[in-house]
Amino acid sequence: MQIVLVLLVIAAAVLVTLGAVLVGSLIFGGLLLRAKRARVLVPIFFLIVPATSLGSLAGGVIVGYLSIRANENLVFLGPLAGLTIGAVAGLLFGLAGAVLWWRRISRAAKQPNKSLQATAAAPGS
Repeated sequence: MQIVLVLLVIAAAVLVTLGAVLVGSLIFGGLLLRAKRARVLVPIFFLIVPATSLGSLAGGVIVGYLSIRANENLVFLGPLAGLTIGAVAGLLFGLAGAVLWWRRISRAAKQPNKSLQATAAAPGS
């Protein structure tokens, strides 16, 4: 019975930590969005960190449940492996989203601002 209580405390600590990382990352990313020089870091806090947190949570629950269901002796290693697998999958998913974000920003920076050019070329200005 004591092992179940210890595992519940560990699971609650992991859940609270992942929630705090997720909320903190989104708040910090929102603050960075307002700073022009730090906008390059926004995808890290809006995509990579939340995807990793949510992926590890989902992996821990899904893989942990399936491993415990398959073998009751995997009560600790199953969720731990699920956290690891989910974190890696979430990290890769977040990195893919961040790369797309950064490519879009770099393409937008290379294109000239048409409204600025139109006002500069307007006669009588």
